[in-house]
Amino acid sequence: MEKSKKNFLAAMIGFIVSGGVVVQDVSAAPDNGERATVLEEVIVSARKRNESLQDVPIAISVFDANDLRERSITQLEDVAAMTPGLNFEDFSNGGYGVPVIRGASQQDITILEQNVSTFFDGIYIPRSYAVDIGVVNTIERIEVVKGPQSALYGQNAFMGAINYVTRQPSAEFGGDLKMTYGSDERKDLGGSINIPLVEDKLFVRISATQSEFDGSWENHHPNANVGIYPGTNGNTGGYEKDYYATQVLFTPTETLELSLDYHKFETEAENGTPFVRSRKLQQLNCSPRSWDGTNLLWCGDLTQIGGAEMNIDPRTYGLLQESDVLKFGVDWDVGDSIFLSYIYGKMTSEVASNGSPSFDQVNGDAGSFPIRFTNSPVGSFDYVSHELRADFDNGGPFTGTVGAFFSDGDDFTKDDALLFEEVGGTEPIRPDYYLENGFYNADAIQTNTDVRSIFGSVSYEVNDRLRVSAEGRYTEEEKTVIQSNASVDYVESSYFTPRFTVEWDASESTLVYGSIAKGVKAAGINAEDSTGFYDPSEKFFDEDENWTYEVGTKSTLWDQRLQLNAAAYYIDWSNLQARSSRTMDPEVPPPYFAPAAITLNQGDATIYGAEVSGILLVTENFTANFGFSYTVPEYDDGLISGTFLRAGLCDGTVCPADADIGGNTLPRTANTQANVGGIWEGDLGSLDLGYYLQGDWTYQSEMFMEEMNVGTIPARTITNLSAAITSENWSVRLWAKNVFDKEYVSNSFFIANPFDVVYIGAYGPKRTFGLTVEANF
Repeated sequence: MEKSKKNFLAAMIGFIVSGGVVVQDVSAAPDNGERATVLEEVIVSARKRNESLQDVPIAISVFDANDLRERSITQLEDVAAMTPGLNFEDFSNGGYGVPVIRGASQQDITILEQNVSTFFDGIYIPRSYAVDIGVVNTIERIEVVKGPQSALYGQNAFMGAINYVTRQPSAEFGGDLKMTYGSDERKDLGGSINIPLVEDKLFVRISATQSEFDGSWENHHPNANVGIYPGTNGNTGGYEKDYYATQVLFTPTETLELSLDYHKFETEAENGTPFVRSRKLQQLNCSPRSWDGTNLLWCGDLTQIGGAEMNIDPRTYGLLQESDVLKFGVDWDVGDSIFLSYIYGKMTSEVASNGSPSFDQVNGDAGSFPIRFTNSPVGSFDYVSHELRADFDNGGPFTGTVGAFFSDGDDFTKDDALLFEEVGGTEPIRPDYYLENGFYNADAIQTNTDVRSIFGSVSYEVNDRLRVSAEGRYTEEEKTVIQSNASVDYVESSYFTPRFTVEWDASESTLVYGSIAKGVKAAGINAEDSTGFYDPSEKFFDEDENWTYEVGTKSTLWDQRLQLNAAAYYIDWSNLQARSSRTMDPEVPPPYFAPAAITLNQGDATIYGAEVSGILLVTENFTANFGFSYTVPEYDDGLISGTFLRAGLCDGTVCPADADIGGNTLPRTANTQANVGGIWEGDLGSLDLGYYLQGDWTYQSEMFMEEMNVGTIPARTITNLSAAITSENWSVRLWAKNVFDKEYVSNSFFIANPFDVVYIGAYGPKRTFGLTVEANF
């Protein structure tokens, strides 16, 4: 380890470990004379049992129903902006939503498995196009669990997990209704009703939400308002989202609960706010190595030509997606301090996307064809899982968990299908149009993933202040890939993922912990390429893994008015699965179409950093929250970029001609994130009404677009505000997001091969505002 890394980690470990002692002196500060107020306890289920957030030796960020409402959180991008150490990119509503925890960016965003696993009520969501489900009215909380969670979660919880947790039916009759009307044709209507059908035995909750939005960026394409469906009409970045759910809870005895839940999500999202810089249109500005003398790379901050003006062909759309989640659960207190639980989960999803724009949506490509549409992702998945778990706790020094997990998943995908149409045409392009009309498409791929695992944990209380625990999971995974040319390939993985934790109560109000955990992401198979570029030695890629070393502290201070949590970590990441160009076959003449990229194991990386978050009750009226993270994710020395080397993108001046990226920062992750917010609450005199004023400021530092670190996404700061009048049964809230109408590039695809280089950038939403009315009974 380099000296700077050692110094940083030593300083952070010293700060974390001594934090409890240092802050304890502050906790004894004299009272300021105001009425005593305490923070409410936050419950999480990160370890698959309900626990207080401050008692769990894991770095977790939690947003409960009040946070989601008061801070105007509607999607995963909002959660990431307010979570230290979490980035999220949705790539223009195009189906490749990518959560990134602690700088461990997804090197191949099209791959089946992600670096961060996402779960809905414990049901694994395998594909990136389904992870951003939005904040529907049944969400009770969202948990962001940082660091490898493979021991208890499995399913490639490689660098962490995101948990959506829903409200369950209850014994009280009641319901709620929520309506929103806002700028850019924003209209939401949703509600739920809870019905106790049989007293103390049978309860049902029925929920539904519909949401519409036209997008915040004007589309200047001449056919922007012709009314194509599916397509991008009016502004860009709009959507229609529908959600329906029925949940049933049956409690035949005091010790047995049976639950049956069904959730349905439907999304029709328009193309976001993409713009393109391309070598083909001579828009790039550095590394002149192409045969025609044009530049091959973009250096510096990514910008739009001629300012932020969108010209999106209305026949493109971002995402058509439908998901269904079915869950059956059993919770049984069998006695003798043993608690059994079983979860059956079935999740299905279908997706079609025509979301990537052509090089020039009005004037066409600089080549043989005028307009290009990329259909990706197009496909579906069907996953069924079973988990059986037994927990033991008799009040003694030992507690434990043992369980088994089985999963059988089918995934179908057709990626990188290209379609060409005349400039200015208005005929809609539907998902399978290109197949019906004989246009080029990449091979379809059917993948079956069969997972079998056993897991367990044991904790031992050494004394009143010291506890140690160990977790582990053994997994066997079989993956079969069938391609449209009828070839069948098979890969098998088996691995053990442990986690070890030590907890020490430095005082009654401060927990100090340390942990070592291993994460593994499964091996896979590359598709053969129909263009003829195929090297059999590159068909398979192996697992990649990381060891994460973490120390942290959780403190509740100042008479329970300050919650202060901090963590420092060091991640040793090996055998990275990264996107690469294929090896060129000299005997096969190059077609017009570039061969599809593949995934290869391309070396190691090291990540280290720290994060701090807290909530402070400043007065009985004002509560402040804050968060900060600093992360340094770097490729290890000697690592070579397969994409840059094989595509010949570097000239030896702008970047190394041998494509050495050792010491470079991993792409699409911000080194620094910060958020500061607060809510002022009060009463409106004798009206028996309350009010609150809420504000949030978020900052994200610049991000590199690619592993060579020559092009960047600029830093950004965003401010959100809201104000509400509340009563016991209703509230009226006025809100505004991106208050100062900041125009910023939110993310970018970087696509490179020996024939072309393309940057598909996207702008974040402009200022939006609206009025939300909520009532409950």
